[in-house]
Amino acid sequence: MNYEWKIEGVQADDGLITAAKYYCRAINRNGIVDTEGTWFFKDPQLVTSIADVTEEMVVDWIKGQADIEGRLAEQMDNLATQVPMSLPWSPPVFTPKFED
Repeated sequence: MNYEWKIEGVQADDGLITAAKYYCRAINRNGIVDTEGTWFFKDPQLVTSIADVTEEMVVDWIKGQADIEGRLAEQMDNLATQVPMSLPWSPPVFTPKFED
């Protein structure tokens, strides 16, 4: 499974990042699932000045505190076992059945 991360914004206090808005997408042969949210850092060891921070660092900090990729993997597994169903408000579709 491939994961694509994007940090869409950060919040800072006294030059230190305290929160990050993230987007994460998981892709494999079963499809695509994604999520977004804001992660609030409460780790007192987060002392890197905002001027020295990279997007990869913020992604790694989030990964170190949350299992977002694991949750996306669970959703992907559920996609693989779902049986497609037509929506009750959609018009009926005729599907011919052919005999051998």
